[in-house]
This record gives sequence, C-alpha cells and structure tokens, in this order.
Amino acid sequence: MKKTILSLAMLMCMSLSTMAQSDSYKQKTRELIELGTSNFSPRSMKESIKQAFGGLLQQMAGLSGQSSDDLQQVGDMLNGMMDEVIAPYIDSDEFVTDMVDYVAPTLEDGFSEEELTELLAVYKSPKGKKFLESCKKLTENMTPMMTEVMTATMTVAMGGELPPVEKVDCPEDYRTLFNEYFKLSAGAALEDIDDKLDESNEKMAKIKTYLTESLPETTLRMCYPAFTTDDLKLGIEICSQDIVQRYIKATASMNPTEGGAIQQKIGKRVQEFMTKKFYKQ
Repeated sequence: MKKTILSLAMLMCMSLSTMAQSDSYKQKTRELIELGTSNFSPRSMKESIKQAFGGLLQQMAGLSGQSSDDLQQVGDMLNGMMDEVIAPYIDSDEFVTDMVDYVAPTLEDGFSEEELTELLAVYKSPKGKKFLESCKKLTENMTPMMTEVMTATMTVAMGGELPPVEKVDCPEDYRTLFNEYFKLSAGAALEDIDDKLDESNEKMAKIKTYLTESLPETTLRMCYPAFTTDDLKLGIEICSQDIVQRYIKATASMNPTEGGAIQQKIGKRVQEFMTKKFYKQ
C-alpha cells in the first residue's frame, strides 16, 4: 500500500513538473511572438491579410465587366471587414494565445526551453531590439510589394503571362549587403516554395521561376532606402547566429491562416460580418 501511494505521489509530481515546464515553454513562445521575431506577430498577420485583400482586388480589376464602382464597393467591404472583425481579433490577447498554441508544438520539436531562453536573449539584447525596431520600418512597404507578387502569380494561374522583374536602382554595395541579408532571413522561405511548387505543371513552373527571381528584387525595393546599410549589417549579424538561423528555418513554412483555431475564428468572424452586411441590405 505504501509503495502504491509513493508511486502515485511520484507520478503526480512528474505530471505537475511537466505542466509547469509546458507553461514556461509557452510563455517563452509568447514572448517571441510579442517581440515580433517572425511573421506570427499581430502586425505581420494584419499585413498578410491586407496583401491577400489587395491581390483579390487586383485580380477583380483584371476581369471584364468590373466597373470602378464595383471595385470601390468591394474595397470598402474588405476594409470594413478588416477594421470591424479581423483586426480586433488579431489585436487581442486571445489571438496571441491561439498563436502560441499553434507555434509552440513546432518549436518543441527542435528547441529545448534553454534554447528558447538563448533565442530570447538574442532578440532582447540592445542589438536585437534595434534590429526588430528597424524591421518595423519595412512593414509600411510590405503590402504594395506583396500585392504586386500575388497579382503576378494570379495572372499566371489564370493563363496570363508574367510581367518582367524590374531591377531596383540602388548602389552596388547596398545590393551586395542586401543579398547576404536576404539569403539569411528569407532563404528558408524560398526553399519551402521550391519544395512545394510542382514544376511538372507548366503554370506552377512559371510561378516558381517568377517567385525565385522576383522575391529578392521586390524585397530589395521594399528595403531600399528605408533599411540603411547599418540596418542590413545589423540584420546580417543577428540572422547569421546559429540559434536564429534554426528558428528562421523552423518557422519558414508555417502559415497559421491555413487550418487550426486561427483560421476558424477569422472565418467565423468574416461569415458573421457578411451575414450582417447583406441582411441589412
């Protein structure tokens, strides 16, 4: 009997220890998200959705029979949807909690809690904070850049031809630094695109070629001149660290709007918004 009680007590202690460790791990994951270390921050999520809306409008603009009034109405509806139902959720603590639940299991596969502490130390250092702050300057330029890319890929998907990639006019030393920074910060994302797109499909092969050639150049257009050479050098210093590279690669293919609680909650809010809007009409 004593042995049974002792065994149960040990199991309870182990269970409580595991729960405490899990809570601690999730707290560190939350800190990474709130710091804006990846595309999981509320700011990045809102920009991603705006990009999708912008691409939709561009696609509609290319269809015959769409008047400027039609496009204006759709644009107003999408803006209202963003302001009234999507942004409030993304700005809420509920969203951050849902994001933690989405991200933490993937991080647990590749990072111990001690390594998350090490990663946080990098981003919380004076240089890490300065780097994250400089990255915010790019957000304002992100939507038109990604809308351009999405419009081009949609054009190909509908049977059209790809537009030429316009080269950015910038100093050569800036371009050299940018290329190094882009490889460190976005190389894993390009590899993920390369793995997912089927080259045996002619349209997919065209899109893959376009993305491989255009993303570096369109990202450079987004960076120059908002991102200074000092910003690029700092970005290279931060992103070249082994723990940061592992984090970038681990999260490169993650998309919280594809499945899971976040997609469901955004979908439900959008559905309710549309129902109210058209019910009133």
